[in-house]
Amino acid sequence: MTATTGAGTPRGVGYELWLSGAEDIETYRVTVVFSGPTESEHASTVFEESFTVTANFSAQRDFNFPETGTYDVQIETDAGTSTTHQFEISNQNPRKAVVVEVEEGGAFQVVTYHP
Repeated sequence: MTATTGAGTPRGVGYELWLSGAEDIETYRVTVVFSGPTESEHASTVFEESFTVTANFSAQRDFNFPETGTYDVQIETDAGTSTTHQFEISNQNPRKAVVVEVEEGGAFQVVTYHP
């Protein structure tokens, strides 16, 4: 299902990425990639960006998923750590976000924020 405007024009499903570095970490190059929807024959990369994450680093990015469904988020650092999580994107909610905190040793905390 693709979200539409009142005029029936596809608009995507808006989301945010919040990325931060813990206060005591070394510097890491972190790449974040969202792809999907996993159940679609037309799955593709919908967001990809690399960040230089330092202690107390913070960044926010807005982006759109082209349609609802299950999406993978892959996170990798230049330290060799990586993780993949799946998120169900069901509707547009500008208060929803995927939150990634880079911790000591290049470890991650990944959660979905929705009040």
